[in-house]
Amino acid sequence: MSLETSIETGPVVRAAPDSSSPAIPAGGQVLLAVFLAVAVLFIGIDLLDGKLAVGDNDDLVRNAQIRGLMAGQAWFDMRLGALAMPEAYFTHYSRIVDLPYVLTGRLLAMVTDIETAQLWAARIWPPVLLLGFAWLFMAILRRLHDDDVLNGRHAMLAAMLSILALMEFAPGRTDHHNLQLVLLAAMLAGIVGRSSWGGLMAGGAAAVSVAVGLEGIPYIVTMAGTLVLAAAWRPQDFGAKLSLTGLSMATLALPAAIASYGPVMALETRCDAASAPYIAILAAGGLLMAAAPVAWNAAAGGVGQRAMAVRLALLGVPALAIPLAVVQFWPECLSGHYNMLDPLVRALWLEPILQEKPVFFQKSPKFTVVAYLGSAGFLVLAASAPMMWRRLREGRPEAAMAWVTGLVSVVLYILFERASRFTGLFIPVLAPSLLIALQAAFPKGAKPDRFARATLGAGAVLSGVFIAALALTVLQNEPKPEALDQIATDKCEGETMAAFDGVPPGKVMAPIGVSMRIVTEEPAFQVAALALQRANAGLKHMFDVLAAPDGEAARPMLAPFDYVAVCARDYGSSGMEAFPLFRDLTAGRPVAGLEPVNADSGSRLKLFRITH
Repeated sequence: MSLETSIETGPVVRAAPDSSSPAIPAGGQVLLAVFLAVAVLFIGIDLLDGKLAVGDNDDLVRNAQIRGLMAGQAWFDMRLGALAMPEAYFTHYSRIVDLPYVLTGRLLAMVTDIETAQLWAARIWPPVLLLGFAWLFMAILRRLHDDDVLNGRHAMLAAMLSILALMEFAPGRTDHHNLQLVLLAAMLAGIVGRSSWGGLMAGGAAAVSVAVGLEGIPYIVTMAGTLVLAAAWRPQDFGAKLSLTGLSMATLALPAAIASYGPVMALETRCDAASAPYIAILAAGGLLMAAAPVAWNAAAGGVGQRAMAVRLALLGVPALAIPLAVVQFWPECLSGHYNMLDPLVRALWLEPILQEKPVFFQKSPKFTVVAYLGSAGFLVLAASAPMMWRRLREGRPEAAMAWVTGLVSVVLYILFERASRFTGLFIPVLAPSLLIALQAAFPKGAKPDRFARATLGAGAVLSGVFIAALALTVLQNEPKPEALDQIATDKCEGETMAAFDGVPPGKVMAPIGVSMRIVTEEPAFQVAALALQRANAGLKHMFDVLAAPDGEAARPMLAPFDYVAVCARDYGSSGMEAFPLFRDLTAGRPVAGLEPVNADSGSRLKLFRITH
């Protein structure tokens, strides 16, 4: 079969044993090995400098949380001991993610000290999750493309486009995003798999994903929506899968939330974590999905567009009750998971965070990564569109389900830069279509496929427009030192923690960056604020202190604390006039009410005792 013929007639799908968990036969093992080899190469390069490319505040908080559990903290005691705002901080980080690290750490603690055990648990589990992710990824890839077309080059390209997802599986990356990627891959594998029983995996993965973190909700809604459309179109093929997906989702919504936060927090209204509103939405939506095919069989048989419209109406009309219930019972959640933020904290902490903004607001050093991921998304979507459309005409909507999810992932990435890791899953599973289309458009000694050339040309134009827009925005946005960035990110790297030597533990008021360093290297101390939305009170307290005109004005605000810490570096940051106390401390000027501790330490990371 020629490449031209394969483009025009579509690949032949071979039969495979039904299974809710897709199996990888011999050919798939080669693809899996290539994918993992590229992943290990990327991760190995990432580890060379000792810093994780995607490591962030979330790892730090997760490690502090695990440290408390390994020290004997009650499992559903959600307080984070590292924070004192000065009131207690209750974490929204899921215990489901903590569990393997704590179990592994306790096992290793039988032969080593707790600190070393926790360190190795953090190194072991992300690569284990990578194996699960790669297996699911290859199962999806093989379901969407032909085995006799796929080879090592396709697996290599898919891995190269997955780089931002693969970085989440580096040893030491304890944040929840790697497990989230595994769960979203499991949902996609379940809905595009051959067996209807894959719906159990898809629905269960969706429920657990929401319990782990809310960022996956747009993709869960998209995948569930495509499954609904497929089932309404071809109920004989997808009706059972829709029912099983909904049943699994509804059944696991409450247990997954309880496993994450305990029965008390799970049944409260917490807009930034799996709780009453999300449990209700998952349960109601899941039950509607489970019941829909039964109602369709009774009232909406037949084929054609009219029958499909009736089936969609039978599901869609009662589904309208879900958003109405949210408006009625949980209106506070309509403003999103940052609804608890004080206006000052929103302006000074949240607004400057670039990952919450469209890609066109990023700084110039990110140009290459953004251009690469965005343009690859446009090219892959364009190249895979003919395959998707052809299979739809053949009555096989699985490729369209993956394609629509990939499109949503690119749109969300453009709107919210932080979504890059998810684009690194949903676009690469379609990547083989790019090489297949290129071979068809530019064959050796054969007639080129004009349709393939046209779609590739459209993708190239979209990519070119995207890169040009980035050049006019991102490339012009040179990073400049600003006070808010210095407060948020300066950890005083390169300086020792000698100022803390021999100092009795206590509560420390410090900028966010220095606080991150303290939590990591001086865990006996507590800090006032970290980059967490639930730390709203501590963040406001911190900004108020740093903006105080002098030490005397800050004294009442510092009453609950024992120390102040700061990195005494002058970066020439703009905006320092808004934070007089911070400006004086970083410049090394004496401040009334603050007594230097270990002043002769030689480190620019300074610690001051508050003279109450």
